[in-house]
Amino acid sequence: MSALSIQVPFPVFQDRDGQPLDNGYVWIGTANLNAQTNPVAVYYDAALTIAAVQPLRTLNGFISRAGTPAQVYVDGVNFSILVQDSKGTMVYNFPDGTGVVPIINAADVIYDPAGVGAVATTVQAKLRQTINVKDFGANGDGGDDTAAIQAALNAAGVNGTILFNKGLYLVSSTLYGLGNQTLRGGGSNSTIIFRTGNYGDTLVFGSPTSSSGHICIYDMWFKHGSADYTPGVNSLPDLATSGAHLRLYASQAAIISNVWMWRLPYQLVFEAGSLGVVEKCNFYGIWDNDYSAAQEGISQFWLKNSPLLGICTSTKVRDTVFSGSASIVRPVTFTPSTGNVIRNITDPVGSQYGIHITNSEDFDMTGCYVAGHSNSSVLIDNTVTDPAFELRFANNFFDACKYQSINVGPVNSQSSYINITGNTFNGEGTQLNAINVATSGGSYSSHSCTIANNNFLAHIGTPILLAGLYASNVSGNTFTSYNILNVSPSDPSYCSAVYVTNQSANLTLNNNVIGFGAFCYLGISVQSGLTNVSQYGNINVNVPVTAFTQQAFGLPNIIPGTQSLIGILKSVNFNITTDQAIPITLVGGYTNYRINDIVMVNASIALTTAVGGIYPAASKGGTPYVAATQTYTTVNSGVTAFLSLTKTNDGSLSTHNDPILYFSLTTAQGAAATADIYVFGTPIN
Repeated sequence: MSALSIQVPFPVFQDRDGQPLDNGYVWIGTANLNAQTNPVAVYYDAALTIAAVQPLRTLNGFISRAGTPAQVYVDGVNFSILVQDSKGTMVYNFPDGTGVVPIINAADVIYDPAGVGAVATTVQAKLRQTINVKDFGANGDGGDDTAAIQAALNAAGVNGTILFNKGLYLVSSTLYGLGNQTLRGGGSNSTIIFRTGNYGDTLVFGSPTSSSGHICIYDMWFKHGSADYTPGVNSLPDLATSGAHLRLYASQAAIISNVWMWRLPYQLVFEAGSLGVVEKCNFYGIWDNDYSAAQEGISQFWLKNSPLLGICTSTKVRDTVFSGSASIVRPVTFTPSTGNVIRNITDPVGSQYGIHITNSEDFDMTGCYVAGHSNSSVLIDNTVTDPAFELRFANNFFDACKYQSINVGPVNSQSSYINITGNTFNGEGTQLNAINVATSGGSYSSHSCTIANNNFLAHIGTPILLAGLYASNVSGNTFTSYNILNVSPSDPSYCSAVYVTNQSANLTLNNNVIGFGAFCYLGISVQSGLTNVSQYGNINVNVPVTAFTQQAFGLPNIIPGTQSLIGILKSVNFNITTDQAIPITLVGGYTNYRINDIVMVNASIALTTAVGGIYPAASKGGTPYVAATQTYTTVNSGVTAFLSLTKTNDGSLSTHNDPILYFSLTTAQGAAATADIYVFGTPIN
């Protein structure tokens, strides 16, 4: 005999007017027969020992037993039910009702999935495929739920799934997950894991000696302290000095999706592992360079090598925001070779780095917004023995940070096959450079790289610094408004579009568009003596000195068939009228050339009186290339210290082979004055 609890078709018995049925009659009988004339035995208890007399009476919509709402039971599976109002008029008749057996355990009930090949299991097993932290006492109401969450992680076991309802879950010590676990929240702005206290990591999977496996985290917010920080205030509330929100050791195909991580020194750390995906996430941190008590955020996403587990491979980051706290206007001292300059800039106070890549392979970052970091947005920092290679940055928006959007290769570092394509680098008059490729222990740090089809705008200094790039290409980029604060009129590390120096070699720089700014004084600057640095097809717009300047470094390798710097005379004396020789240097056996431009720079004073030209022979001999009537009155020292001299027809159109040109004034300045003269030409056969 089994007891079946009677369940009516409605939550309560209702009268015909929809109100709870009072003083009504309920008859329970054999299924599909008239319940009043074919009643069955009815009981008040599941053991079927306390008989109930029919008809049952109702009180305020519920079956009543001595004035108290009661449940009733029958011995069977199906039944009929007839409900009458207080006058005996039928309210409704239900010929075939069913009940639920309350004493049957979920382990005894079969769950039979639909579909061909589906395997039946128990309801208990099906329900236990996922675990909710609330099953273990988590409330999500702002109280400490650490113990309940840890219990849920433990109970879910390896390969388990843990659900978090919407709510605020306080965590006061490190949580440890198990291998291959999945955590699902109710939304990145709805399920909040709020870390309290200054301890290690918030949540850890795996260990320095063991893999975490396939970890998936969805739709939640890891948070510490307040996001509100006023730059310039000398302390940060709830400052944390260690730890990450989420640390995964040697994960395999991890997925971090629609997860926010705010504050802490590190937000997300992959220690080794492969095939990880970070998508639709939001990272936020704070580091104020001026106040040690407000220095917390180091790196928002760190791809870290592990001594025992190896390096990170095949990591994809897409559609994610890496950002920092609000900025503050501060005076900053810059140190170009032309002398220190102080400018007021909007100083970022976000985490030092957005992404820190240490010894990684196959990294792909696409469609992200990166901004506000107090050092560099991306730092690629490796060792020669474990280099980073095959890194791709495509279609991202890099907004203003402090120094560089992408900083490649500090000392003793090696990186290769870096592709930086289709990005926007917006310095906003705040950021120093966009891309920096440093040297590495006296050698190049990166090779086989491409920097192509990017937009660079509004940087304080030179957008691209290449001190250690080898066998690579820079092409199809657009450079706008660099040197935007006019920090230097001649230092190539501040007023060039690209500056190639130190250990760089075997490069092509082609088809770039350069200029569109009041202080874009230099185009592409290449240090003399570098090997195989080729330039062609570059377009300069309002650049006083052409895109092939070798400012302050003497002569470069001359590239036949393209415009190159072929002559320099430094510190020309503008207070004498005698000849001053400008040697012409061509390499590769070329002796002929055509003059494209002659530029004067770095005037020591305003040249209001000096008049004179440039000649192919001494003592103002031959047909001048720049007329004897050339004036320099538009040139002042400092900001406007550039002048493209007016060439005569002979200077512009003819082919020349003069080994020396002569600068010779007809009228001296009348006071001590100097400037530099650069001659640009095309070597031809």
